[in-house]
Amino acid sequence: NYVMVAGTGSSTTPPATPGTTATPPLGVGFSNSKINFRDITDGTSNTLMVGERAWKYGQVTAGAATAIGFSASVNLQDTNNGVKTAGLGAIGIGYDGINWSATNPDHQPRGFSSVHVGGAQFVLCDGSVRFISENIDYRSTSPNVDAALWATTTFARLLCRNDGQVVGDF
Repeated sequence: NYVMVAGTGSSTTPPATPGTTATPPLGVGFSNSKINFRDITDGTSNTLMVGERAWKYGQVTAGAATAIGFSASVNLQDTNNGVKTAGLGAIGIGYDGINWSATNPDHQPRGFSSVHVGGAQFVLCDGSVRFISENIDYRSTSPNVDAALWATTTFARLLCRNDGQVVGDF
């Protein structure tokens, strides 16, 4: 299964709480997205558009087909380990890297995963396909930086369409 890349942080567009506002994610695919190629100012060969998500990863069913579309009000939860997929069945967020596991609290099923050893497949906005290692730099070294608003790692820079940061080799 493959899901659209929403960006580095949570995707609550429209906001989950009525009467509040939400900042749209920095990726290309999210609820009510009107992103055009002209909006991908980091370049189409430096921006991820679609990422792989395993239908079942470990004991949790969290693939793209677990929910159709997006709903901020849906909160799906796996009863085996309490993992929430928050209705994000068609989009993926990447602040927790690639290939989460129930024993690793740094990863979660709303992100990207695959049954391939070592990483997952991604489509960039230029149409090319890249296998990205699960060991890609994804964790911010600055505790004061909001990952949803500023791309400080290689993976975050690939997930964001207009952060203006240099991606480098990956």
